[in-house]
Amino acid sequence: MARVLQGDRRFGFVLTGGCQLLTLPRMKANLYRWIRVHGCALTQSHPATSCAARQRLKLCVAALALGLAFLNASASTEWTAKDTVLGGVAVADTTDDIRMARNFSKDAPGAVIVEIEPDSPAAKVGLRKGDVILGIADRQSPKNAKELVAISKEFKPNETIEILVYSQTQGDRAWVALHPPAADGSSQGIWYQGNIELIIDASGSMAAKIGGRTKMDIAKQALTDLLLSIPSNKFVSVRAYGHRKKDDCNDIELISGFAEPRTGLAAKINSLKPLGKTPLSNSITAAAKDFAGTAGHDNTIILITDGEETCNADPCAAAKLAHESGVKVKINVIGFKIDPKERAQLECIANAGGGKYVSANDAAELAAATKQVAAPVISNPAPAPAATANPEDDNILAQAHGGQVLVAPNDEWTKTNDGKEEAAELLANQEAVYAFKDEQPATFDNFATLVPGASDNNLKEIELLVSDESPTGTFRSIGKFTVQNAKMLKSPYQEFKFEPVTAKYLKVKLITNYGGYKSYLAYEFKVRGKTNEKGIAEPVAKAPAKKEDNNILAASNGGQLLVAPSDEWSKMNDGKEDLADLRAEQEAVFAFKDEQPATFDRFASLVSAASDNNLKEFELLAGDESPTGTFRSIGKFTLQNAKMLKSPYQEFKFEPVTAKYLKVKLISNFGAYKSYYASEFKVLGQVNPAGASEGSTAKGSAESAPKTSGQKKAEGTNLLAASVGGQLLVAPDDDWNKTIDGKEDYVLLRPGQEAVFAFKDEKPATFDRFATLVSETADWNLKEFELLAGDESPTGTFRSIGTFTVQNAKMLKSPYQEFKFDPVTAKYLKIKLNSNYGAYQKIFVSEFKVFSSGGSD
Repeated sequence: MARVLQGDRRFGFVLTGGCQLLTLPRMKANLYRWIRVHGCALTQSHPATSCAARQRLKLCVAALALGLAFLNASASTEWTAKDTVLGGVAVADTTDDIRMARNFSKDAPGAVIVEIEPDSPAAKVGLRKGDVILGIADRQSPKNAKELVAISKEFKPNETIEILVYSQTQGDRAWVALHPPAADGSSQGIWYQGNIELIIDASGSMAAKIGGRTKMDIAKQALTDLLLSIPSNKFVSVRAYGHRKKDDCNDIELISGFAEPRTGLAAKINSLKPLGKTPLSNSITAAAKDFAGTAGHDNTIILITDGEETCNADPCAAAKLAHESGVKVKINVIGFKIDPKERAQLECIANAGGGKYVSANDAAELAAATKQVAAPVISNPAPAPAATANPEDDNILAQAHGGQVLVAPNDEWTKTNDGKEEAAELLANQEAVYAFKDEQPATFDNFATLVPGASDNNLKEIELLVSDESPTGTFRSIGKFTVQNAKMLKSPYQEFKFEPVTAKYLKVKLITNYGGYKSYLAYEFKVRGKTNEKGIAEPVAKAPAKKEDNNILAASNGGQLLVAPSDEWSKMNDGKEDLADLRAEQEAVFAFKDEQPATFDRFASLVSAASDNNLKEFELLAGDESPTGTFRSIGKFTLQNAKMLKSPYQEFKFEPVTAKYLKVKLISNFGAYKSYYASEFKVLGQVNPAGASEGSTAKGSAESAPKTSGQKKAEGTNLLAASVGGQLLVAPDDDWNKTIDGKEDYVLLRPGQEAVFAFKDEKPATFDRFATLVSETADWNLKEFELLAGDESPTGTFRSIGTFTVQNAKMLKSPYQEFKFDPVTAKYLKIKLNSNYGAYQKIFVSEFKVFSSGGSD
């Protein structure tokens, strides 16, 4: 039986043990059913020994001659390629019987392999007759053999071709890369197996906004970029929940299955609308079923959610069951702008699912998080042979030989010279600056980059530039070079030669990749040459040792944030080096220990990675009067949008300044976005406990200015508080009650409104201070108001105490802004709202307080 199978394609039919004359596709379908029912062992290498069909076949040998007579009538009539294509195979149309035998759908695309050319890439990688070609990377799936042949003609002879195959050897669908023969005639191919399912949260809470964009839109962008970075040799499936119905825990949809082409998948993701609930458990259970039949493969789920389970189920148990099932699914979880109390459940899902949990609070962090969790499953670097050291012409870029990355968008670039030959995930238009041992000049004429295999994300065009000045100085171009999108079999390093160059610094600039994607894959870089320890390029004097100055801005050293738009600014000097999400044109005022004057000449800002949202230009200003007084400019400074690898702090020097207060004003970022990313600030200098500030003046004379110098909260009883008898007598509506109820909630009022308050039992009181709570910057915040005092009745005559202006910022020592005036005695207090900071018809106010130094009458 096995030998008949080997020869059947020459005749197009086979005679069965039941004396039936069948075409090959029909026979394959029947054999499939027979084996499933009777357990008949039948392979191409071993004849069946237990099937009754083998005995019956002997009785039908005579009928074979009759069958030969009907050769033309019984031969397969499906279209067959005359010549070999795609690395040495001939193909024919896939019939219904073949689809049935392999459990394909009726309209499944593809073509069956009917011949394989000996010693071809297809033969060497292990493709066999009967395997079905289902698709070609980055092309529409061919409906039949004719379309497959047409598509194959689009490839050049030296191109690597990645095809999706139903392989009899693999027992399932699998990707295989067919590399062209090398110069010595050798050829290589690689099989890939890996399945990634994305689960997308489209629940109602994803409609909330971060930096002016909905979380749903941010997630769509991150996932679309992620899809572009996943190589075509990976199977991708996408599920979403909560996008069709508002209160349905079963609103879970498979948007695209593993066997479907990715064409149009981004559009499907972008069509999602945030509406419903968060059925994490049901989604994980449904996703686990999508991996049926993939035991032994690399199976991964990436779940992106902005909240915990809302359907009264246990997602941890679902994750544990999926991970411990036969297919061993690994579950990675990204928590997007997660409430701290919900994080525990998401971490539990990741732990139970054998994966990792990553938090993301904005667009940049979400993009980084998706790449972080996907990195282990989307890269398939082929092992490259170890480079042979040449003592006379070594790789002077290697870290092992003193080479170093000085300036780069992020730490990912350090993979390009660490000797490990791992994939670095870089981005379009990025560049990095390298130095040689001890930052000595070197002479070199050769640059090489590792390419372990073809990929649309592979680096295509690069530019090399050199400099002698500094890592951030002027560079001159060596030239632009094009990397081949293929593995060189003798050595996977592609070399580029140029005229000998002597320089201290080398810049590598990425120009294009092979797929036009934002995500670039790069591997080890090498530079062949010699360092010149005595220096041919002009030597630069060794930098003097840094002064032993403290970071006097650090909270741990007494530095303090006094005035800022929000608490987010407190991250700038807390020592944790977390990213702060600030806004355009914001500014904040800092003080040094005990609000003493200090002398300083250096400011530094942490830049841990490149981003369009990174702070670009800022201004420093110094003040001596008060946190809200007059400031003089120290200067404007520009940050590099890159990480300095020796130290991620970018330092700025200026003439020594002595002052009590430092204002930092944001001017621009690198992407013209409203959201600015900044991290730890440092000021290097010395606090002068007994010193006098330059140009210090007497205490400000404007009595209406809020007392914001960081003194302790005013002592005494708040006479206006409802808890001590304060009461609202006349107001436009009940919302004004919130201004004295002690809950410190915001209330939405209107410009021009006014209200009248009384003290305990409507008795007169003497007071000289008024305070209002401002918890953050907002255009709706109260700006100008007037206080008036009355003695007759709540609707009688009132006299003005004064008009006051509230700062549109949070005072960090106490969020209450206090206003002092000459002592006033009255029974009633009227508060009139004049304006806000945005000229809107809404004014946000919070708690009001009235204090007396001498108590009430």
